[in-house]
Amino acid sequence: MTPSRIKAPRNGYAFVYLSNESDEHVYFDNLKVQLRHKHIIEENHYYAYGLKIAGISSKAFDAPKNPYQYQGDYSEFDDETGWNDFALRSYDPQTGRFINADPYDQFASPYVGMGNDPVNNTDPSGGWVFSAIPLIEHGAWAIGGAVAGMVISGASSGWDITAMKQGAGIGFGVGLGASFVNWGNVGGLLQGGSSVPWILYNGTKVIIYEGKEGSTKKSKVITESNGTSGSTNHQFADEQFDRNPIYPGPVPEGNYKIDLTLDPNRKVVFDPESGAANRDRGIQQIPHFTQRNDGNKQNNWDVWGTVRARLEKDPGNNDPRMRGENDGYYLHDSDKGNTHGCIECSKKKIFDQLLKYRAEGIKSIRVKVKYPKPKTFTNGGPHGK
Repeated sequence: MTPSRIKAPRNGYAFVYLSNESDEHVYFDNLKVQLRHKHIIEENHYYAYGLKIAGISSKAFDAPKNPYQYQGDYSEFDDETGWNDFALRSYDPQTGRFINADPYDQFASPYVGMGNDPVNNTDPSGGWVFSAIPLIEHGAWAIGGAVAGMVISGASSGWDITAMKQGAGIGFGVGLGASFVNWGNVGGLLQGGSSVPWILYNGTKVIIYEGKEGSTKKSKVITESNGTSGSTNHQFADEQFDRNPIYPGPVPEGNYKIDLTLDPNRKVVFDPESGAANRDRGIQQIPHFTQRNDGNKQNNWDVWGTVRARLEKDPGNNDPRMRGENDGYYLHDSDKGNTHGCIECSKKKIFDQLLKYRAEGIKSIRVKVKYPKPKTFTNGGPHGK
């Protein structure tokens, strides 16, 4: 007798019954009950700072991709760079250091991973480090306060049970409150876990999200605009590093940032001789005409739109092809359908939102350029104003 395979839908107990329902005696001398576990799809082991121990880690051939590995749901593993992408910055497990500076300056070095103590600390966002040790300390203070309150109340009330319970409750609260001698740690922890705004350009859309940076599944869309990058007939993702001075491709993939601290009413400065625009940071207004040295007015490429924002290369962009001339990209509110590597998008939908973030005190916003496929067409069509 070999019954068909039975799958257990969840953890619990399995009861096996064997009975003889005939009128004859039956002897069972070779009864076996076997439990067979499913094959392990993926098993990972790590060094303390997150580098995978390849020799004792394994993964099934047809296993689906699992981006959530070291520190679990807090970060996504990037196959191309080998880094862990947290909400606020990227982390290199081989060196135990973040690629970008700590936005909260929690430690002497702004690049240390988990405060140089990955055993006791976690960093949920790449911002503020969360440690189990303070929680233990707070608990000890609270328990100590409860014991002290119970003893004091008992001694003063002739060891009345009700008074001792009340004293323990009051002492617990006092002890817990006294343990928080540095409120900056608590404020920083809450701030580090908060939602952050970030921008994604995928070849056809410029999208502003709020949530976990780099994760569209864990962020909500705030606003979006059609987006276009690259010169005419050179608007495909696989031409992103083609920097032909006349017909360049679209903006290269990678991480950028926009500085929101500078005055957004500053005007772009054009060279009076060559007509070339300066490469200044932040948001700037684009004047249509400037005065030339000979006294004549010069048209300043009014097809560029009325406003621009510099895409500063993030320190995480260490691709050698991202050097030199590959660092002068902007968001423009132009709508001509082609660019010299910059990105066209809507002023009302994108730039107005950037100004709102600036008014809220946000100092910068990260921009991620990621094309779904090598042949992604990088012209999203007209975006309006």
